Amino acid sequence: MEERIGELIYKEKIDGMGRKTKRFRQTWEQIGKGEFINAGFYLRFKDQNSQQKLEENKMMIPFRGTQEEKEAYQEMLKEELEEGIVVPIQKNQVKWWNHTFLIKKPNGTWRKILDASKLNKEIEKLHFKMHGLEEIQYLANQMDYATSLDLKSAFHHITVSPNSIPYLAFNFNNNNYAYKAMHFETRHSPIFFAEAIESILRQI
Repeated sequence: MEERIGELIYKEKIDGMGRKTKRFRQTWEQIGKGEFINAGFYLRFKDQNSQQKLEENKMMIPFRGTQEEKEAYQEMLKEELEEGIVVPIQKNQVKWWNHTFLIKKPNGTWRKILDASKLNKEIEKLHFKMHGLEEIQYLANQMDYATSLDLKSAFHHITVSPNSIPYLAFNFNNNNYAYKAMHFETRHSPIFFAEAIESILRQI
């Protein structure tokens, strides 16, 4: 079914990001991560006042850019809607608006950025150890094999808990949207992603 939002006409794919992840639910169950995937990504706030503070200070931040940037943004947004990465959201459902903008990559294409810096100030700090240069050097010294993977849109395969979606909202062309799939810029997203990907790599 096609939907129209302002100038955008889109049809969500039946094999979008969220559906792709949940389609392999049985596999996630087999590696002990079924509950983790079903629960999805969620925001852990610093204290009880954090959510109230955000909602009291929320302010719509419309997209600003050149005509070229607007056209590129609109095309990316359409793709995100089709993939089920973002969803339309009513203004009265929004609990926090995030600033979004584009930056041009070296190859001439655009990257969409969600500035979650103010949101992250109200998120609890969690510490975790990521594998880094030391592990790579160890592999090299042991004459072992290693490979690197470029996982395009990998973060988006983890869906967002319904209670957290209203805090991941943004505005474009006077329409409101929110991320239904986990986004890179939120504070805890690397932790959730590392937890998911390490569970997979342990099986290899």
